[in-house]
Amino acid sequence: MCNTEIKTTIELIRFINEQANIVYGGENTSFNHGAYIKHCSDAFASYFKLYLKDRFLFSTLSAWNRKKTDGVFFANREKRYDYNIDSEGTFKPIIEGFSDDADSLLNDIRQKRSISITKYLLKESYGFDMIFEGNKSYDTPIRCDNDNAKIIFLPLNGLIFNGDISIFQITNKVFIESFADKLRIIKDPESEYTIEKTSRLLWYYKKMQVEYCNEFDGKDFMVHFIRPSFIDFDHNMLLSLATNLQLDEEELSSINLILFKIVALMATERVKEVETLKRKASFSLTTHSLKTQLGTTVIKLKNNFKDKLNALSLTELTGAFNELDNEIEELYDLTSLLSLIDKIIDREIFCKAGIESGLLSNDRILFNLEQLKTFTNEYNARQKGFPDIEIECANKQFQIDFPVYGKFLSFKLIKLFINTLFENLIKYGKRESNKIKLVIVYSDKNIEFTNVTIDKLSPIDESKLKGNLKLFKELIEETKSGDFLIRPDGNVFKIELKHK
Repeated sequence: MCNTEIKTTIELIRFINEQANIVYGGENTSFNHGAYIKHCSDAFASYFKLYLKDRFLFSTLSAWNRKKTDGVFFANREKRYDYNIDSEGTFKPIIEGFSDDADSLLNDIRQKRSISITKYLLKESYGFDMIFEGNKSYDTPIRCDNDNAKIIFLPLNGLIFNGDISIFQITNKVFIESFADKLRIIKDPESEYTIEKTSRLLWYYKKMQVEYCNEFDGKDFMVHFIRPSFIDFDHNMLLSLATNLQLDEEELSSINLILFKIVALMATERVKEVETLKRKASFSLTTHSLKTQLGTTVIKLKNNFKDKLNALSLTELTGAFNELDNEIEELYDLTSLLSLIDKIIDREIFCKAGIESGLLSNDRILFNLEQLKTFTNEYNARQKGFPDIEIECANKQFQIDFPVYGKFLSFKLIKLFINTLFENLIKYGKRESNKIKLVIVYSDKNIEFTNVTIDKLSPIDESKLKGNLKLFKELIEETKSGDFLIRPDGNVFKIELKHK
C-alpha cells in the first residue's frame, strides 16, 4: 500500500518520480520493473480515492510481460483491485468473488469461460482506449469520429440485463456481435475470443451497472480502460478505472500522460538492462572461450608433458610438475565454475553441465573433517614460504554436504571452495606462531567459517562482492539452495553457509 496521501496530480507525478529513483536510482542494477509498477498502482489508488472522492468506484493497474506466453498480471498481486469503501460490497463479489470457485469475473477469466478485456487491449503495441459508458455518453472533444482517436465507446445501456447468461446472450445477440466485430474477435469456437466468452464478459459489467445503480439511486456507472497510445516495451500497462460521473478532458489527458510517463521511464531502464545483459553475455562468452582454450591447448600440452615426464622417472622434476599440474587443473575448474554459473537460469542445462564438468555429482558427496584436514596438510605443503593454516572444529561430525538443484557438490567443487577460503586466509588472516587459524562451527543445517584478520574490517556490501566468493554466493543463492552470508565484525571475518 502507498503510505503517502496523494491528493493532486502533481503529487502523483512527484511520487512516481521518487519511486523511480528508489527502484532504478544510483548503482541499483536489479531492474525490478514489477516493484516499480506496484508502487505506481498503489499511488494511483491513493490519488483516485482522494482526488476523485465520491466519483471513484474501483480501479486496477494491469501489465503484460510480453516475454511470457500468458504474462498478464496485476501490478499489486496481493490487492488486485482498490474500491471505494461505500461500494466495495457491491463490486468485489462480482469482480473477485469470495473464493477461487465462486462465480466472478476474474474466476471465469482464469477458467477461460470469459475473455479478458485487459489481455485484448494489451496484446498489440498499437492499441486503443475503451470506455464502457453509462447513462450519459461522452461528447466532444473526448468522443471523436476520427479512427485515429483510438477510443472505443460501448454504451452499457444498450444491453438488456438478465440473470441467466444464456438468455442475456440471445437477447443482446446483435449488440454482442457488433461489439465482437469492433474488437475484431474471430468467430471461431476454438478461438480464445468466442461470442459466448464475449457475452460473459459483457454480462458481468452490465451486472455491475444494474446492481450499483439499483443500490445507489441516481448514480451512474462507467468504466475507463486507459493505456498509452503506443507501447514498444516488454511491460505494456492498462489502467481500469470505474467512476459514477464522467471524467473531463484534462483528467483523462493527465491520467494517459502519467501512464505514458511510467512506461517511457521503464522503457529507458529496459535499454540500460539490455546493455547490462549484453555485457554479462560478452563476459560469459569470454569465460567460455577461455575454458575452451585452456581445455584444448594448455591442458592437452600439460597432459602430454606429464606422460613423458612419468616415463623418465625424474622424481624431483616430477614433484615440481605435479604442483604445476594442480594449479592448472584448479584454474581450469574455476573457468568451469564460471561457465556453470552462467547457466543457473536453466536448471536442466545447469545440472547437465555440472555433471559433465565434474563440479556436480548425482550421488551424495560427504566431505568430512578428516578429509578437510588431509586437504589442509596438502595445501600447506604446496604453499612453501607462507604460514600454515590450522583447522579448529569441535564438532567431529563436520561435513560439507550441500544439495544444489537436486544434485550435490563434487569433491572438485568443494575443494575449489576450500581453496577460496584458504586464499582469503593467506591474504588477510592474522598470523600467530607462523600459523593462521580457521575456526569451524558446525550444525546440521549451518556451517560457520571464522578467522581473525590482520586489520579491522569494514562492513561489506554483499551486492558489490567480487572474486571467487561472489561465484560461490551466486551458486548457492541463485539456485535457492541456501544462504551464503559474509559477516565481518571488527577483526573477525565470518562466512556462514545455511541450508534451505
